[in-house]
Amino acid sequence: STMLWTLVPLKISLKMADCSVSSIVSVPAPSIENSAAPYLHLLHDICEDIETSGKVTDENLDKLLFLCPEALVGAVDILDNKKIKRVVANESGRAFFLVDSSSKKPHLSIPGFCTCAAFCHKVAARPDALVCKHELAMLLAQALSKSEVEVVTEEDWLKTFSKTWTQAMFESDGNVKGHCVQYGCNIGER
Repeated sequence: STMLWTLVPLKISLKMADCSVSSIVSVPAPSIENSAAPYLHLLHDICEDIETSGKVTDENLDKLLFLCPEALVGAVDILDNKKIKRVVANESGRAFFLVDSSSKKPHLSIPGFCTCAAFCHKVAARPDALVCKHELAMLLAQALSKSEVEVVTEEDWLKTFSKTWTQAMFESDGNVKGHCVQYGCNIGER
């Protein structure tokens, strides 16, 4: 419920003051030396647990705070105050999410990628950051069935995906947006 998410920032600040976070999960904190894969797997397991139970438990919250401290507060704000739309192609079932942002245009998000600048400079460029706030909000919205769902034709799905991705990643003159180049996320080189 919305009330749960309203209380999350308070719980987060209280948990951050507690130095016992190392007992939350049995893996070392993500770092430059470690691969993000086990942590991403754990994050997806937490989301599956939330989906199965239909709620976010204190244990889930502790784990999310440990894994995604920078993204969690922003994701909670998005869940409480913004729209998250899941766009699904009617035949193939493939989907992407449009997550409202502080800018005028929504961010396109799929598991493992978001069109926001933070994804480039905080997630793609740093192995200790697992997700941006938009991707975490997307994952939690999916787990809690809190996203608006729009089923469209395959053709409309492709048009919407392409248009949203292009607007997010390219300037009007066709050049890759500065944040993508500056933080090494130049999609033309991938």
